[in-house]
Amino acid sequence: MKEFVKKYWKNVVACIAFVTIFFLLFSHVQNIFELKEGCYGKYDDYNNMEKNSINVMFYGNSRTNRGLNPVIIDEISGTTSYNYGIQGLRASNMYFRFIDTLTTQNPQLIVLETSMYIPAKEHLMESHIQRTVQSLPFSLLKIKAALEMGFDDKMKAELIMPLLRFHGRFREIDSVDFAYMMDLNPDFPYEGQYPDEVMAESRGYMPYSVNREWEDNGKKYFTKDYSKITDIAEPDETQDKYFKEMVRIAEEHGAKVLLLSIPSFVSNETPKETIPLMNYLRDFYKDNPNVQCLDICTMIKELGLGFSDYQNSGHLNLSGCRKLSEYIGNYIKENYSFK
Repeated sequence: MKEFVKKYWKNVVACIAFVTIFFLLFSHVQNIFELKEGCYGKYDDYNNMEKNSINVMFYGNSRTNRGLNPVIIDEISGTTSYNYGIQGLRASNMYFRFIDTLTTQNPQLIVLETSMYIPAKEHLMESHIQRTVQSLPFSLLKIKAALEMGFDDKMKAELIMPLLRFHGRFREIDSVDFAYMMDLNPDFPYEGQYPDEVMAESRGYMPYSVNREWEDNGKKYFTKDYSKITDIAEPDETQDKYFKEMVRIAEEHGAKVLLLSIPSFVSNETPKETIPLMNYLRDFYKDNPNVQCLDICTMIKELGLGFSDYQNSGHLNLSGCRKLSEYIGNYIKENYSFK
């Protein structure tokens, strides 16, 4: 054995050094090609929070991200909350982020915004999947997310190792490869106004500081009474599975669950999809005391929400966010207690 070591030790050391250097260089190159999300990838900011310091978590997409201000909510309810709404993500995407967040925090109340049920448009699905998987640290969870969400074997491999996506085709890189499409779209000037400091100060909330007028006929939505809509939606099978799994995991962690719907008038979503979805969920969880439903879509007049409280037909502006956040803060204070 001594003779073998004496004869080959230089080769062994060289092999170990080569593998180590290769791994470090490969990891560095992988990092270069990871999705650069800016304000969309809340992973780093969220992980900067002190461990187990959050007792209320809000999950959703842009309606949540732009509609709930944890600072306002916490001032009223005495909680410490975080807004984990991420533009575009659906339940099938958020599920993996959701699991990851629970490794560092143990919230007592988990709020799930129901627009995660509405399937994404086909041309945006790849972007949403990339922003879900590539911002996660390399782990078994990341591999599972890639394997479950990838369209085919090629995409699954590229999600795990982004270098594979770009090898030999650097001239073909487009907006989906590095950032969410709106970051590069001049029609969305407000997207560049949110540095990471804003997200940190607001615990994940991203304000609409620019009020873009939407069509005058949008005012008609605020004259209607949505409280009497009894339609029940047939949910998308995939989103239904992941959404209910998040509820199950939340209960398993000992948290109460609040299902929240925020009004959106894109394609008349509020009466056609959002309220019927809440009716479906309310019926499904009617015998579960750990799950409560709060449909803001049927309370537009009660909250005093109007045309001027919306940045566009889908998202609240600063004024609308304050109204909703104050209501949610009082709702949490009156309906939940925290240790």
